[in-house]
Amino acid sequence: MELTPDSRMKLRAITIHEKRKNYTVEEPESGDFYEMPVVCVEAIQLLGENRALGDIEQLLQSKYPSEEVDMIAFANQLLELGLVQEVDGRQIESSRRIDDTGQRLMISDKVGKLFFNPFSLALYAVLFVAVIAIFVIRPDLFPHYRDFFVSDWMLVNSVVWLVMSLLVVLFHELGHFLAVRAEGLSSRLGVGHRLFLVVFETDMNAVWRLPARRRYVPYLGGICFDTVLLFAALMVRLLSGDSLQWLSAVMGTVAFYIFITIVYQCLFFMKTDLYYVIENALGTYNLMENSRAWLSRYLPFLKEDKSVVYGDEEKVVKGYACFYVAGLAVSLLLFAVYFFPQFIFAFALSLPKLGEPFTSAAFWDGVFFMAEAGLMGGLLLFSWIRKYAPLQRSG
Repeated sequence: MELTPDSRMKLRAITIHEKRKNYTVEEPESGDFYEMPVVCVEAIQLLGENRALGDIEQLLQSKYPSEEVDMIAFANQLLELGLVQEVDGRQIESSRRIDDTGQRLMISDKVGKLFFNPFSLALYAVLFVAVIAIFVIRPDLFPHYRDFFVSDWMLVNSVVWLVMSLLVVLFHELGHFLAVRAEGLSSRLGVGHRLFLVVFETDMNAVWRLPARRRYVPYLGGICFDTVLLFAALMVRLLSGDSLQWLSAVMGTVAFYIFITIVYQCLFFMKTDLYYVIENALGTYNLMENSRAWLSRYLPFLKEDKSVVYGDEEKVVKGYACFYVAGLAVSLLLFAVYFFPQFIFAFALSLPKLGEPFTSAAFWDGVFFMAEAGLMGGLLLFSWIRKYAPLQRSG
């Protein structure tokens, strides 16, 4: 659609929330939020007065002489976001699709408040300290890469790992979901998929309606529930006797997975729960993207984005870049201490089985692991090629 300075547009129903630095614009139908500076918010308000784009641009340029105001470009962005209802009296059909796939779970906010209130938050903190104390007192319970192996059979190990990981992830997402509901906000715990894998997803967009100080609990709700489950797994391991070694082994797998999940939150080059906590505390958004762009000046494997303008946030971006690099270091440490030794042990366990008779269960267990390792390696290689090949062509 060709826009001109004389064009006028009517936006869809939106809600504007004032934040510490900028504003967030909510589109209630989809539940999407967009961060915008004050000049954009005023432009939206002037559009609501049925003013022409050219007139709005002149008004804003005189009011904000240091800003570069381009109303036609801004109006095109609003069109792309699907926020425009009509242009010059012509109805605009939104091309945006609202994702409502998967099964959804709705729970009363009263249930959320049972799990997230001042008393429960204090309890979660106590349990977190208790977990650290258990590791100090009983270092033998500290997660080890061999905790993955509850059996000499790789098929059994993989099934236990798959079931336990799905349950742990569900419990984690339930923590986020109940924390959001405790604030009286609408939220959904959905069941979706990534390729052929089942995933659980919590809709947390509504937390943008909250003041910054009240967003921390929804962001940390998953870690709170992780702490409860980790404490329970460690207590089972402490209390289980010799007759329940299988239960202790399974709980070791659970503790290992939760520990990795919590450490994963420190990978600040990804948008983890702790990333959103830091972003919220600083009141600066797009921290990861901006820090990555700044680091690209010094790290050759990062593609440099020269279009980023930091303004008065450059000091914050530089500070977060340290967390970004630390997250990379943590990921390498996880690989060296857990994942690589785990793979080597599994390979050493499975390779001799290939020498067993073709009709034996041991032979097929070894084949299963080799096929599983090949599939995972192939998917990883495919993802790398898809991510980095376009960069090499453009370079």
